[in-house]
Amino acid sequence: MPLSLNTRVLIAASAVLFSFFGLAEITLEKIYHDSIEQDLEERMFGHVYALISAAEMGDDGRLIMDKELPDTRFYDPESGLFGEVSSNDGSWLWRSESIEAMSIPFTKNLPRLAESGRQITLPDGQRLYLFSYGVVWSDSPDPGQDYTFSVAQDMTEFDARITAFRSSLWGTLGGVALLLLAVQWGI
Repeated sequence: MPLSLNTRVLIAASAVLFSFFGLAEITLEKIYHDSIEQDLEERMFGHVYALISAAEMGDDGRLIMDKELPDTRFYDPESGLFGEVSSNDGSWLWRSESIEAMSIPFTKNLPRLAESGRQITLPDGQRLYLFSYGVVWSDSPDPGQDYTFSVAQDMTEFDARITAFRSSLWGTLGGVALLLLAVQWGI
Protein backbone atom coordinates (compact mmCIF):
# COMPACT_ATOMS: atom_id res chain seq x y z
CA MET A 1 0.00 0.00 0.00
CA PRO A 2 1.56 3.31 -1.05
CA LEU A 3 2.22 5.92 1.58
CA SER A 4 0.04 9.00 1.66
CA LEU A 5 1.32 12.21 0.13
CA ASN A 6 1.54 13.83 3.56
CA THR A 7 3.68 10.95 4.91
CA ARG A 8 6.01 11.03 1.90
CA VAL A 9 6.46 14.81 2.25
CA LEU A 10 7.17 14.37 5.97
CA ILE A 11 9.78 11.66 5.27
CA ALA A 12 11.47 13.75 2.56
CA ALA A 13 11.45 16.88 4.73
CA SER A 14 12.85 14.90 7.67
CA ALA A 15 15.68 13.54 5.53
CA VAL A 16 16.54 17.04 4.28
CA LEU A 17 16.31 18.44 7.80
CA PHE A 18 18.58 15.79 9.33
CA SER A 19 21.07 16.13 6.47
CA PHE A 20 21.16 19.91 6.91
CA PHE A 21 21.64 19.74 10.67
CA GLY A 22 24.26 16.99 10.33
CA LEU A 23 26.28 19.07 7.87
CA ALA A 24 25.80 22.18 10.04
CA GLU A 25 27.12 20.27 13.07
CA ILE A 26 30.18 19.02 11.20
CA THR A 27 30.93 22.48 9.81
CA LEU A 28 30.44 24.32 13.11
CA GLU A 29 32.52 21.75 15.00
CA LYS A 30 35.36 22.08 12.48
CA ILE A 31 35.29 25.88 12.73
CA TYR A 32 35.30 25.70 16.55
CA HIS A 33 38.10 23.11 16.56
CA ASP A 34 40.26 25.27 14.29
CA SER A 35 39.54 28.33 16.43
CA ILE A 36 40.59 26.79 19.73
CA GLU A 37 43.60 25.12 18.08
CA GLN A 38 44.70 28.56 16.87
CA ASP A 39 44.14 29.90 20.40
CA LEU A 40 46.25 27.04 21.79
CA GLU A 41 49.05 27.77 19.32
CA GLU A 42 49.01 31.46 20.25
CA ARG A 43 49.26 30.56 23.95
CA MET A 44 52.13 28.20 23.13
CA PHE A 45 53.87 31.03 21.29
CA GLY A 46 53.44 33.10 24.46
CA HIS A 47 55.10 30.35 26.52
CA VAL A 48 57.99 30.24 24.04
CA TYR A 49 58.42 34.01 24.32
CA ALA A 50 58.41 33.64 28.13
CA LEU A 51 61.25 31.11 27.85
CA ILE A 52 63.14 33.41 25.48
CA SER A 53 62.75 36.28 27.96
CA ALA A 54 64.12 34.06 30.75
CA ALA A 55 67.28 33.26 28.76
CA GLU A 56 70.46 35.31 28.65
CA MET A 57 73.96 34.89 27.35
CA GLY A 58 76.51 33.98 30.02
CA ASP A 59 80.10 35.22 30.23
CA ASP A 60 81.28 31.95 28.73
CA GLY A 61 79.15 32.51 25.61
CA ARG A 62 76.58 29.88 26.56
CA LEU A 63 72.91 30.48 27.06
CA ILE A 64 71.73 30.53 30.69
CA MET A 65 68.12 30.04 31.74
CA ASP A 66 66.87 32.18 34.63
CA LYS A 67 66.06 30.19 37.77
CA GLU A 68 62.72 32.00 38.10
CA LEU A 69 60.58 31.27 35.06
CA PRO A 70 57.54 33.49 34.44
CA ASP A 71 55.14 30.52 34.55
CA THR A 72 55.46 28.29 37.62
CA ARG A 73 53.81 25.38 35.78
CA PHE A 74 57.23 24.70 34.22
CA TYR A 75 58.25 23.43 37.70
CA ASP A 76 55.29 21.12 38.32
CA PRO A 77 55.24 17.68 36.62
CA GLU A 78 51.45 17.51 37.07
CA SER A 79 50.84 20.87 35.34
CA GLY A 80 50.85 19.52 31.79
CA LEU A 81 53.19 22.30 30.60
CA PHE A 82 56.72 21.35 29.57
CA GLY A 83 59.63 23.29 28.12
CA GLU A 84 62.95 22.61 26.43
CA VAL A 85 65.66 24.79 24.92
CA SER A 86 68.41 23.24 22.83
CA SER A 87 71.29 24.54 20.78
CA ASN A 88 71.03 23.47 17.18
CA ASP A 89 74.57 22.10 17.24
CA GLY A 90 73.58 19.74 20.06
CA SER A 91 76.10 21.11 22.56
CA TRP A 92 73.58 22.53 25.05
CA LEU A 93 70.22 21.51 26.44
CA TRP A 94 67.89 22.88 29.12
CA ARG A 95 64.71 21.13 30.19
CA SER A 96 62.03 22.37 32.58
CA GLU A 97 61.61 20.57 35.88
CA SER A 98 58.08 19.58 34.86
CA ILE A 99 59.46 17.16 32.27
CA GLU A 100 61.24 14.96 34.85
CA ALA A 101 61.99 11.64 33.14
CA MET A 102 59.55 12.09 30.25
CA SER A 103 60.73 11.55 26.72
CA ILE A 104 59.04 14.20 24.59
CA PRO A 105 60.09 14.27 20.92
CA PHE A 106 60.47 18.03 20.54
CA THR A 107 61.39 19.38 17.13
CA LYS A 108 65.08 20.26 17.05
CA ASN A 109 67.40 22.30 14.82
CA LEU A 110 64.88 24.83 13.55
CA PRO A 111 66.37 27.68 11.52
CA ARG A 112 65.88 31.28 12.63
CA LEU A 113 62.18 32.27 12.93
CA ALA A 114 60.96 28.86 11.78
CA GLU A 115 58.16 27.33 13.82
CA SER A 116 56.69 23.89 14.15
CA GLY A 117 53.44 22.84 15.82
CA ARG A 118 51.98 19.35 16.01
CA GLN A 119 49.96 16.97 18.14
CA ILE A 120 51.44 13.72 19.39
CA THR A 121 50.38 10.81 21.57
CA LEU A 122 52.96 9.43 24.01
CA PRO A 123 53.25 5.66 24.58
CA ASP A 124 51.27 6.03 27.84
CA GLY A 125 48.34 7.55 25.88
CA GLN A 126 48.91 11.15 26.97
CA ARG A 127 48.21 13.59 24.13
CA LEU A 128 50.42 16.66 23.83
CA TYR A 129 50.59 19.67 21.57
CA LEU A 130 54.22 20.52 20.76
CA PHE A 131 55.35 23.92 19.57
CA SER A 132 58.93 24.85 18.68
CA TYR A 133 60.51 28.08 17.48
CA GLY A 134 63.97 28.73 16.02
CA VAL A 135 66.05 31.61 17.40
CA VAL A 136 69.50 33.05 16.63
CA TRP A 137 70.98 34.64 19.74
CA SER A 138 72.28 38.03 18.62
CA ASP A 139 74.66 38.80 21.51
CA SER A 140 76.37 35.43 21.33
CA PRO A 141 80.14 35.46 20.67
CA ASP A 142 79.32 32.94 17.95
CA PRO A 143 76.90 34.87 15.71
CA GLY A 144 75.70 31.63 14.16
CA GLN A 145 74.54 30.13 17.46
CA ASP A 146 71.01 28.91 16.78
CA TYR A 147 68.63 27.63 19.43
CA THR A 148 65.27 25.92 19.33
CA PHE A 149 62.82 26.89 22.08
CA SER A 150 60.07 24.32 22.57
CA VAL A 151 57.00 23.91 24.74
CA ALA A 152 54.48 21.11 25.08
CA GLN A 153 51.06 21.20 26.65
CA ASP A 154 48.74 18.40 27.67
CA MET A 155 45.67 18.24 25.41
CA THR A 156 43.18 17.28 28.16
CA GLU A 157 41.72 20.80 28.46
CA PHE A 158 41.57 21.12 24.66
CA ASP A 159 39.74 17.79 24.34
CA ALA A 160 37.32 18.72 27.15
CA ARG A 161 36.42 21.99 25.41
CA ILE A 162 35.76 20.14 22.12
CA THR A 163 33.61 17.52 23.88
CA ALA A 164 31.59 20.16 25.75
CA PHE A 165 31.01 22.14 22.55
CA ARG A 166 30.02 19.00 20.65
CA SER A 167 27.51 18.00 23.34
CA SER A 168 26.03 21.48 23.48
CA LEU A 169 25.84 21.71 19.70
CA TRP A 170 24.18 18.30 19.28
CA GLY A 171 21.69 19.13 22.03
CA THR A 172 20.79 22.48 20.49
CA LEU A 173 20.59 21.28 16.88
CA GLY A 174 18.73 18.12 17.90
CA GLY A 175 16.20 20.17 19.88
CA VAL A 176 15.64 22.55 16.97
CA ALA A 177 15.26 19.62 14.54
CA LEU A 178 12.69 17.93 16.78
CA LEU A 179 10.81 21.20 17.19
CA LEU A 180 10.71 21.71 13.41
CA LEU A 181 9.51 18.13 12.89
CA ALA A 182 6.79 18.61 15.50
CA VAL A 183 5.67 21.82 13.80
CA GLN A 184 5.65 20.11 10.41
CA TRP A 185 3.79 17.10 11.78
CA GLY A 186 1.09 19.43 13.04
CA ILE A 187 0.67 21.02 9.58
